[in-house]
Parts: sequence; structure tokens; C-alpha cells
Amino acid sequence: MDMVCNTIVSEEIAYGCSGIGTAIMANDLAETPLILCGNDDVKKRFLTRMTEEPLVASYAVTESIAGSDVAGIKTKCEKKGDEYVINGSKMWITNAGHANCSVSEIYKK
Repeated sequence: MDMVCNTIVSEEIAYGCSGIGTAIMANDLAETPLILCGNDDVKKRFLTRMTEEPLVASYAVTESIAGSDVAGIKTKCEKKGDEYVINGSKMWITNAGHANCSVSEIYKK
């Protein structure tokens, strides 16, 4: 479904029940960056699981100094061997208490 159709469906669901609309939208916050920016491996590993199991995803963008201004994000990741090390902190993470996985906006060194 394209973004326009997704928006229309989301608005109609929220009109009927704002709680259901919010629950769906919160998961979309985490899925959209994966759809737009994820490579094929990331999409296969995470999007497939999100639709099959289903998983609740959290979305972390807000920082204490930058707020939700993604241009001011200070959290960074650095590749060390086969893993990435993330340095920084987030706050007010959507779905954090219920999530099976998390998507975070970070700056790559």
C-alpha cells in the first residue's frame, strides 16, 4: 500500500477508534524508516518478522538536548568488528515498555 492509501486508511481507523489508530501508527513509526532506508537484509530480517509474528516495535528519536529535531541528534553508532556500538541516550520512546524490537534515529560516524 502506498503512503497516500496508508494515510487514508489510518485516518478512517482513527476516526472510528483513536486508540486503535494510535497503536497502529506507533508501529508504523518504526517500520517506515526500515522500508525507506533499510537494505534488503534488514528488510527481510525485521519487516518479515513484524508482519508474521506480529511484533510491537518501539521508535526512539527524542534526545534531551536535540528534542525531536533529527538534524540535531547526538547519539552515534560506530562499527566495531561485526557489531555496532551505540553511544548516546534517548527519551520518550514510543512503545518502549511493550516492544519486541526498537528502531532508533542515530548518527553514523
